[in-house]
Amino acid sequence: NNVADDGIAILLFVLLCFTALIGIVLSVYAVYKICVANAETIKLVDKCTVNSAVSCIILHGITCLLDPIGYALWVKGDERGAAITWIVWDVFWTASRLNLYFVYIYRCFA
Repeated sequence: NNVADDGIAILLFVLLCFTALIGIVLSVYAVYKICVANAETIKLVDKCTVNSAVSCIILHGITCLLDPIGYALWVKGDERGAAITWIVWDVFWTASRLNLYFVYIYRCFA
């Protein structure tokens, strides 16, 4: 039974790493498209909106990175490390959502 539990834990960790990789790659790609590939077009958009969107994408990428780290710490039995990781994750997730809402609100009233 313990071997089965270890297998499930490893499978979940691999899935978290895979989704984290996808999230980070998409975040880097989105920032590249905004800041490099479409830099000339983006100059026509309000700078505050662009900066908020980019920071939201970066914050989301960080939360993607923290998911497997927190899970790995929890599986290893490091409750304190996992709790700290989840608190940091919560802070970055909240900041990214507030940033996203700011973009929406700012665009509505700008």
